[in-house]
Amino acid sequence: MHFTYGNILLTASILPGYNLALRHIGLSPVRELRVTRTDDSAMPPTDIRVQLSWPMTEWRIPMPSCASGQTTESALPLGALDSRLLESVTRPESAQLRISLGSHDYDAAIEILGAWDWPSFPDGRISLGAYVLPADPAICRLLADTTTNPVDPTSIPGQRPTEADSRLRSLYESLQANRAIEYLTPLTVRMSPELSYQSVRRPHDVLSSPTGHGNCLDVSLVLAGALEAAGLAPTLVLLGERPDEFSHALTGVWRNTRSYQPPRETDRITICDQLESGNLLAVEATGVCRGLHSLSYSEARRRAFDLIKKSPVVEIINVRSCRPPLGRVLPLQLAHDPTVRHAEDLAEALGNELKRPMLETLHLLYGLLAAKGEICERLQLALEWQPARALEAIRQTLGRRMAGSTRGRTKGYERCLADAEDNARRRGTGTMQEGDLWWALLRSRNPSVDAILDFQSPDRRLLERELALLHSESGMMTEV
Repeated sequence: MHFTYGNILLTASILPGYNLALRHIGLSPVRELRVTRTDDSAMPPTDIRVQLSWPMTEWRIPMPSCASGQTTESALPLGALDSRLLESVTRPESAQLRISLGSHDYDAAIEILGAWDWPSFPDGRISLGAYVLPADPAICRLLADTTTNPVDPTSIPGQRPTEADSRLRSLYESLQANRAIEYLTPLTVRMSPELSYQSVRRPHDVLSSPTGHGNCLDVSLVLAGALEAAGLAPTLVLLGERPDEFSHALTGVWRNTRSYQPPRETDRITICDQLESGNLLAVEATGVCRGLHSLSYSEARRRAFDLIKKSPVVEIINVRSCRPPLGRVLPLQLAHDPTVRHAEDLAEALGNELKRPMLETLHLLYGLLAAKGEICERLQLALEWQPARALEAIRQTLGRRMAGSTRGRTKGYERCLADAEDNARRRGTGTMQEGDLWWALLRSRNPSVDAILDFQSPDRRLLERELALLHSESGMMTEV
């Protein structure tokens, strides 16, 4: 899209769809915004305005200065897009995006996709790595239940087996033997030149008991998540007839985990060379499903090899290269460090003890204080906190709430965890740490939480200063 206003040529590249995963990898709905000055006359004194109708969000970008004939690029600050609202989207919603320059407007349609709708169009394809979830509890249980068996050297002619060989085979056979997975077609698929996406099932849906469900993409993502959790370098292999449309997915893993691979590889010859050399191992993930799709491991390896060789279009997403520091694609679901997990467990235990299992943000503060993590203990020393009195005050406050039997988490509790994960993402890490959760609690504006924190530290600025010394400011709830 481009239009002129005075001596300004404005060019914009607008994504056809947008969702939480694209925000997390640093893309805005307007992927590229370029301003070209066509002559030496004065530039018009106006801002570039961008409006998104879902929800009504507006950006005002000052007109960048540039010499005649030169082009400058601008970006939309992601802070205006509420990640919590994007996370709440469960099905695609139509929206309008308007770019205005002076009296000129340009309107474009855009789809706001669900958080678990993978945007498979070219600009969004790299976000597939966000749906590989090595920290998901279901995947962690799968990994714990899998015994790594040595690979028969004769199964890899001319090469010595590596951990990648044995892990891939063990995970495949464990899925096939210990999980009852039925093949089901995708929940939602849209394939068109303008916009393509596919809904992704979460690991607990694929691995649920007594029967899980998934298609090629769902099972491939689960297998890739387990491989990444095991410390290997998995890939997602996409096959299709045309570059803008993929019809099948496979799981791959690199035998040499130290060799660099680009986050996204689209050269079919390069991929086939790596496959033939044995450096890239691929498997037909749906072979773990019961019924007509069932394949032995060796059959699944052979099927994947044949499909890649025959497919007109092959593309791979290298998960390890997508992750920081090389890339920006973190899992939609981050790992929680031991202190945070302990705090969540203590929060749940308090709710059960007080017969108030609907967990509030105050439960989370209780858990963090009771977990006695390193940051908590340092704050206690620096600010002369009295955590025992704070814990008792929280118990008394929650004890006055009406008892109930409904289990779950309030929106405030979920929002606090989501904000803490956002802090971790800003730091470019795949693990939410104790300091991320402390900053989220400080910014939660929950009256009960504020009352306890003010009781401990009447001077909030002092508390924030001490916390900033213990946990980098890049983890604070500030927009970048």
